Amino acid sequence: MKKILSLVLALMLVLSCFGSFALADDVPTLKVLVRHDPRSPKIGELDNYKRAEEAAGVKIEWEYVTSDAWKEQKSLVLASGDLPDIFFGTQTIHPSDILSNIEYFIPLDDLVAEYGDQIQEMWEVYPSSKIANTMPDGKVYGIGRYMPNRPATLIGSYINQKWLDNLGLETPTTLEELEQVLIAFRDLDADGDGDTTDEVPILALSPSDGKRGIQAFRGYFQAENCVENEFGVIDGKVTFMPATEEYRQWIEWCHWLLEEGLINADCVTLDRATWTAMLGDANGSAGGLITTWTNDEAGANMDDFTILDIQEGPNGKAYMAGNKANLACGVSQWCAASITVNCKDPEAAMRWINYFYDDANGAEAANGPVGLVYEIDENGVYRFMEDQYETTGYHIYDNWYYSLGDQNIGWVSPEFEKNYFPPTPIEERKYVVDQAYQDNLRDEDFIVPPMVFDRDSNDRAVEIKTDIDKLLKETVADWFVNGITDEQWNDYLKQLDKMGLQEYIEIYQNRLDEIRGN
Repeated sequence: MKKILSLVLALMLVLSCFGSFALADDVPTLKVLVRHDPRSPKIGELDNYKRAEEAAGVKIEWEYVTSDAWKEQKSLVLASGDLPDIFFGTQTIHPSDILSNIEYFIPLDDLVAEYGDQIQEMWEVYPSSKIANTMPDGKVYGIGRYMPNRPATLIGSYINQKWLDNLGLETPTTLEELEQVLIAFRDLDADGDGDTTDEVPILALSPSDGKRGIQAFRGYFQAENCVENEFGVIDGKVTFMPATEEYRQWIEWCHWLLEEGLINADCVTLDRATWTAMLGDANGSAGGLITTWTNDEAGANMDDFTILDIQEGPNGKAYMAGNKANLACGVSQWCAASITVNCKDPEAAMRWINYFYDDANGAEAANGPVGLVYEIDENGVYRFMEDQYETTGYHIYDNWYYSLGDQNIGWVSPEFEKNYFPPTPIEERKYVVDQAYQDNLRDEDFIVPPMVFDRDSNDRAVEIKTDIDKLLKETVADWFVNGITDEQWNDYLKQLDKMGLQEYIEIYQNRLDEIRGN
């Protein structure tokens, strides 16, 4: 843990101690490519990134590529071999890109051992931050990150408390009780406008909208997947959750909701913009139950929605999808920085990368620099500066503006995070959700961690997953609307096997056993 004094005086000390680097004739120049939000200032122009250059004794030449442009350019850059010295930001280069082009990237283990003391500390405290970027050859080619103030839960369920109060109903705690409340919402003029036909008991997004949609209810049947993939680990065995009877129960329940008019008829197609507008209508929300990141998405009606904590479903405990390690490290094994073979001074590159992995610098990398986003009080506690959303159009804590948002590099220590580094207002609301669902989250043993495969296994897993994802999308939409028969379910299981499901499971099982030492 860094001393509090260093937190308070970090800016002054860095400037005074390292300014001489900028005057040296032999300062290494590093070309750094980053995906960049065009709405934001270029990060190289921010004070904390300027200080990073001085502290590491390097000169950074930034190449900024917008997200849409990078989707097209990435394959061209990798195919041409015209590489930067460093790929920067967790949505720039994925470990699978490195795996497919391993000859372009240098292993970083020895560099971290010599120049990356702060990265080593992160790896020791949060081993998942290293596992997520460790290749099958045992080497690390991209440095990960561990985001501060991340929740354990992904999506929460929120019920319309105003509707409950209007009808004199208690908040349900079991799935059976929830069903009775939804029926009351449908039949008893829950919004109090005199019309018993305009309430939507559940206002749901399409199941293709990830966990924000109807997928969030899967845990009520113990069929949830925990953030990263469709797998769970049951008794040490990797299990494909959409091939379980619990998953079928969830499908049948959603079809029952649709038949009974307890969910919006367009639940398989409703887009986010329309859904948000219906939630935030000035005359009151149209929905009685929603699933979302936080109730902020209900806009002006957000205070009408309170957390719904269903404790019991038909198979026992009801779960919510969650996985703090994946959410903090970044799903899909994103890496925050990788060094290519074009870099003539890897040592200097690692010094610069390592800079972001202490408390003071990780804090600024997370949300933005002191003086623009934070001020530090006399106790070394970081405080967000006055919000100017009305004039700027962004909140001072919107981490996409003065930093890279979810692309961020760095970490902060647990002690610093707890005592000195404030969560944003949205993160505070997520902590409330975490508290509500602390008994509804799976043990870590259930969760398949982020991991990287050898090239052949990775290619085969991607091939199988592509076919399976298409089948899941088609069948879910069909079964929600039309229901499912035994014959259809059995045919579906046969299709999964023909697509290579057992091989897919085996790929994950073998790698999981390697990681867990089984």
